[in-house]
Amino acid sequence: MAAAHATRVLGRPVTIDGLTVKLGRPVTVALRGLVVANLAGAGPAPLLKLGTLDAEIEPGSLAGWALFGRSATVGHLAISDVAVSLEHGPDGRPNWHLGGDMGNPRPGFPTLFDTQVDRAAIDNHTSSGKVLQIRVDRASLATVAVDQPVTLTASGSYDGFPVTLNAPLQSFDQLHRAGTPFGAEAHLTSGDSRVDFVGTLTRPLAADGVAGRLRVAAPSPDRLLAIAGVGGHAAMALTLEGDVARDNDLWRLTEAKGTLDGQPFHLTGDLREGPRHAPDAFTVEAGFGAVDLAKIGGQDKAGETLLRIDDAPGTVFDGHITANRMTDGDLVADDVDIKAKLAPGAFGLAPLAMRFAGGAARLDVAIENGAGQAATMRIDGALSDADPVALAGLLGLGALPISGPVTLKAGLDSTAVKVSDTPRNAEGGLVLSMQGGTIARSLLEKASTDMRALFRDADGVGRISCLLGVLDLKAGLGRLAPLRLKTSAGTLIGDGTLDLKRNMIDVTFATEAQTTSLFALDVPVRLSGPIHDPHVLPSASRPNAVGDLSRLAPPLREFAVANPCAAH
Repeated sequence: MAAAHATRVLGRPVTIDGLTVKLGRPVTVALRGLVVANLAGAGPAPLLKLGTLDAEIEPGSLAGWALFGRSATVGHLAISDVAVSLEHGPDGRPNWHLGGDMGNPRPGFPTLFDTQVDRAAIDNHTSSGKVLQIRVDRASLATVAVDQPVTLTASGSYDGFPVTLNAPLQSFDQLHRAGTPFGAEAHLTSGDSRVDFVGTLTRPLAADGVAGRLRVAAPSPDRLLAIAGVGGHAAMALTLEGDVARDNDLWRLTEAKGTLDGQPFHLTGDLREGPRHAPDAFTVEAGFGAVDLAKIGGQDKAGETLLRIDDAPGTVFDGHITANRMTDGDLVADDVDIKAKLAPGAFGLAPLAMRFAGGAARLDVAIENGAGQAATMRIDGALSDADPVALAGLLGLGALPISGPVTLKAGLDSTAVKVSDTPRNAEGGLVLSMQGGTIARSLLEKASTDMRALFRDADGVGRISCLLGVLDLKAGLGRLAPLRLKTSAGTLIGDGTLDLKRNMIDVTFATEAQTTSLFALDVPVRLSGPIHDPHVLPSASRPNAVGDLSRLAPPLREFAVANPCAAH
């Protein structure tokens, strides 16, 4: 009879192995083997399986609940062996929506003086196919009177990570006042990480209508990242405090401030939960003091990361992040400004701007999925007025005896499966330009094989009139021409190839005889072999510094022809 009544009320098949009700003071209820079926067409697991339930109910309150829908008073409640499977049916309907409109359940929620739950498992099936597993080893809810505070405690795990909860709540009297804010605290700990919330909820039984203060403290946020499903590691302490709110499907964190690795940051973010088969939308605005990227790592090697973007991500992202300084080993960037956007099948940086190597850098990146498992990456980059000495040091070229502002611009496309494959498939152009500056005279004498370099060290510098280098890439094979350096002490030219498929270089340099001294032999020099360890030998052939700038994309071509070295 009870199962048939529950089936009618819930609109879902219900079975019960055993039910015993004994009238008296108190009324005792013993329920065994309750099963509430899942939606038709959903997964095979039922919505709810309950092993045992034992309750002691005040008889007068039970009559009020049955006749008028008032709250029943339960002196003792013990539940064990619970399994809940949350998912959406084929039509997108949540399987936990039972029967008709239940209205606001707060007034009729039972007053629970002493409740214990042992061995509960909740599986939440997300739209992306992932199953979030919540396990409760033991939980308790207790109060001494209907108008006194309630304490909720629980221990268990979230996706395999141990979690404990201690939640002081307002009284059941306050809970039964529908529409009024219900005061609540939640203190969660996992390992050495802690999350604290103090505030109110207008719909506490649905964890909705949230308004309060959030605090996070984690000596290392690795566990919080794992619980959030992000993965990776961040070896830096995190603290955060800000206002948090939830209204239906919108979560909001505002005026949040904290420290990361001892450096201050501020953060504002929104998370809008997506409807069925649609991703959640996360937007963030954040500013950091200093960030050491060497302390942040992903689960995979960067080169092995797939270039393709998820066509159906669980979350889309739109963020604006700034930092006074970012470092990664010897790489240092100041005034970093990043705008990033992740959408189904696409990712973009527009732009990534920073101060780098003494100059201003900007990088625009767009990745879009292509056919099969591949994706196409488009990169447009520029580094303006950089210090060539600092830039050479970062590239591992050692100290160059050259000074003056150097500008680099690039436009590249690549279609690949892995990030590591993008250079091998790159197509486009790169232009290096310099107008003005100085270069050590000794370097020019060595480049021209000036016999005087055998007997003396050349003092002073030569004035740079212009420097132009153009690299044209086709399927990872680059043609370097023109390459021309004009100075007051002579002109250096060069051409050759750069093979990114095999990481090989083959470039020939020479000085123009009419621009060097009578003592210069002007012997060509060939640089060839592995990019990181090439051989340097005299060459029998001279380079051809005449390049075809028409092969460059219009923005790069305009930039190249503006350099005086383009006119030969």
